[in-house]
Amino acid sequence: MELKHFAIVPLLCLCGLSGPAMCIENLLVDQLRLDFLRLEDELWDLVLDRNHRTGLDDPGLEIISKFHTFDNTKMNQMPQGLLHGLRVARQADTFLLLYSDLKTIDDMYHKFRKYLSKNMMPTNKEDYNEYRREISTTDMIDDILYDVNNVNKTTRQIVGHVFTDQPDLLWKILDILSSDDFNCKYPNQPMQQVFYNLYTTVALADLKGYVMAQFAYLALRVQEKGNHTEVALRARNEYKLRVNNTISTMRGAIEITSGKIWRCDPKHHVKGVTYDEVTRLLQGHIQNEVDLNEDGTCTGTCADYYSTKSYGCYDGESEYCKKMKPCYGKILDCRFVESNLKACIAPVWDSRRYEYIEFKSGLMMGEKSRCNNKNVFSWNRWFVHCSNCICLCDEQGSQSDRYFSLRPVMADVQYNRVVTGLRFIKHNRIFHLQIQEGELLPYGYIDNSTVRWVPVDDFRITTPGVKKGQDYHTMDHEERTMFMDNLAVEKQNHVITGVKFDLKGGNLQLKINVREFDFKSGQLSYNFHHLSGVGYGQKIDISYPDIPIKAPHSTPEWDYPTFVRFTHTDFNKDLAQTTVPFIDIQDVAPEVALPLRALGIYYKGKKGYGGFVAPTITTYDFGQHLEVDFPEANQRIDQEELFKVLPN
Repeated sequence: MELKHFAIVPLLCLCGLSGPAMCIENLLVDQLRLDFLRLEDELWDLVLDRNHRTGLDDPGLEIISKFHTFDNTKMNQMPQGLLHGLRVARQADTFLLLYSDLKTIDDMYHKFRKYLSKNMMPTNKEDYNEYRREISTTDMIDDILYDVNNVNKTTRQIVGHVFTDQPDLLWKILDILSSDDFNCKYPNQPMQQVFYNLYTTVALADLKGYVMAQFAYLALRVQEKGNHTEVALRARNEYKLRVNNTISTMRGAIEITSGKIWRCDPKHHVKGVTYDEVTRLLQGHIQNEVDLNEDGTCTGTCADYYSTKSYGCYDGESEYCKKMKPCYGKILDCRFVESNLKACIAPVWDSRRYEYIEFKSGLMMGEKSRCNNKNVFSWNRWFVHCSNCICLCDEQGSQSDRYFSLRPVMADVQYNRVVTGLRFIKHNRIFHLQIQEGELLPYGYIDNSTVRWVPVDDFRITTPGVKKGQDYHTMDHEERTMFMDNLAVEKQNHVITGVKFDLKGGNLQLKINVREFDFKSGQLSYNFHHLSGVGYGQKIDISYPDIPIKAPHSTPEWDYPTFVRFTHTDFNKDLAQTTVPFIDIQDVAPEVALPLRALGIYYKGKKGYGGFVAPTITTYDFGQHLEVDFPEANQRIDQEELFKVLPN
């Protein structure tokens, strides 16, 4: 495919600006078909018009030249890989039959392409006859029309394998797509794209076969080896029927499938590779009542301390006070459980405060492990009981990663690049949305040599000039909500070129940058706008959660709009030491880069576990460009006494 950079220019022929008649642009393979049908009419006019033909030095070479030009300037635009985008289809047991016939057409067209090149007029005319006869016209025609695997027979078989054989490949693929684990087996393959790639492969093979057949009929007519005008017209009508049936069936298959891509849980969770965490947002903390008020009294109960702070550790010489990790932020939602307990304090480098605590009654909070326990006793001062309270600590600090970037993340639109993928990444303790980008080419293709993950902005919350609420958002007890949204472009001639987190009432909300583009040229427009979600909706229930990576698997929740409030794990299961949900940081991008029409954030989890928030994308809908458009052939009036002009 010829690649080039596109400048961003004002588009004067976009659907939204030119009326409904301009709204449907053909797919590349369909446009190639229309271009060839026009060329076919032109060439039949040439060979059937004696006056026109006799005015040429070599009408046969004129035909070869036209086919050669069409191949170089048109057919070469298509991706050349025979199995391009067919990884899912290859899993069907009937695919081998299809592949055999696809390979036959591909090999034949490669030979035909070589024939066209070798039979073009060479610079040195003395070598003309020897050069052009390396592959003779007669041999080429025999291979195309009369071989046991001739192109007419093979193209009919290709369409049959996909649509009419029992069982046909289409239904086999539908079975694969409907399996419960499809998305986990093929995480980078949107269902809709499976059928689009299959359609493109079948349509291109059918077109190649038809191009070669029409060349053979034209050559035979010029050589006066029978009247092939009617045969060529019958071939055109059969081709039209195949095209119409193929488009109608594939459009139906594309319409019932989705272009959505999302990631299942990996087989093995690895922090920093498949997931990451907000840390120490709200964390379980043990504090004696005497240290929860500035008077140092014990006249209340733990429940009286809904929002306070630590005023030190009363028994500063005790082993617990020496080893405990103080809370220098807000202390919230305190409660009393039992008087006496043993606390397993986590290592100083760990974001956890405790591994577990064990009460005298045998009650356990957290998961018991080998640990050098520290005894923590409630005690009496005169006639007053000073209780140990189990509270939540909301403390910012070096071990609390609770920041989300608010800066826009844009594809390089100056080089005609668009968003092709999305993932979360934690950099300098700040969570960022990171995009994959690629250069948009004509007909919705992406230049794979330009595909890359765009580096996120390299800043810290302490960087001079960086501002809270402008460059980043800090979660706390009051502002810890993230809206789950799926934002989709509203018109077919729009793609996503950027994304960011915005704040709505102190809560994180997704926003996307959308631009118009011209499907046929691939050029982006200056015109763009932003889309944001509606926010709020139903709160996702994360009750009594355990650590997310302990869950056997997560199930996505696709209801929109909803929202998640980041919280802590359950006291009994994990002593409220872990912030949930976790952040899924796996790449979300198609195997073959594509422009996007939707992008979102969703929650996936399992009851009793904290779950994950994760990105999802939806690829551009190519099915909207599948339209039946097959013009009638020009009237062909045959004339007699045509001279043989092509070499044997």
